[in-house]
Amino acid sequence: MKKIFILMAMIFQMLCAFCEDNENLYIKKAVNQYYNETGNNPYGTNWLYGRSSELKNVDAYSFMFEYLSDGDKNTAWCGASKNSGINEFVLFNVRELDEFGFYSGFNYDSAIRKGIDIKFLIYNGLCSSEKDFHKFNRVKKALVQFYEVAKIVGQNSMIIDGLPILLSQATIELDDFILEQSFDFHIDLDKKKITSTPDVIMKFTILDVYPGTDYDDTCISEIKVYGEYAE
Repeated sequence: MKKIFILMAMIFQMLCAFCEDNENLYIKKAVNQYYNETGNNPYGTNWLYGRSSELKNVDAYSFMFEYLSDGDKNTAWCGASKNSGINEFVLFNVRELDEFGFYSGFNYDSAIRKGIDIKFLIYNGLCSSEKDFHKFNRVKKALVQFYEVAKIVGQNSMIIDGLPILLSQATIELDDFILEQSFDFHIDLDKKKITSTPDVIMKFTILDVYPGTDYDDTCISEIKVYGEYAE
């Protein structure tokens, strides 16, 4: 019996390692496409690896990935799965917001010395109106993960330096209302890739939903995420 238990534990560890490797490879592929294939519109329809799927339309509604960052609460992204949106996900490149209000990449020297404080803002559901908000599912619970992706930037190329590193993860619960919601996180970068340039990628995965009155599709109107060096 003891031998069977040990064998089952070993198999479970192997499966976990396999899933983690696949996850890291996916993040690596996504970042590679973000820089090398998407042109000037990474959060638009070109960044195919930036989301799990995309619902094209329901009646008069459209739910493209780019709507997550268009600054318009009347539009929303929605995944195309038939599982109420469970396990659907989106990726975002977390940028530094400097004192002048500009976004830029992080550098290892400052990030390693200070760490990074991250602000995550979300308009949950389809926020065009209270009526529309309740028609579709809204996110109730989500897994938020932050990955470090080291890259070596050349004059005309960008090479990802090894596999991404999962820095932290947390399960969050969202309130069921139409107003903006805010969450704070802190991450510390790995110290092994200091000759490269770091990217921080956030993965937001839906775990549970508030059910809609008319549709079983889960919407998010807006996501904004940025970081600042910790004090």
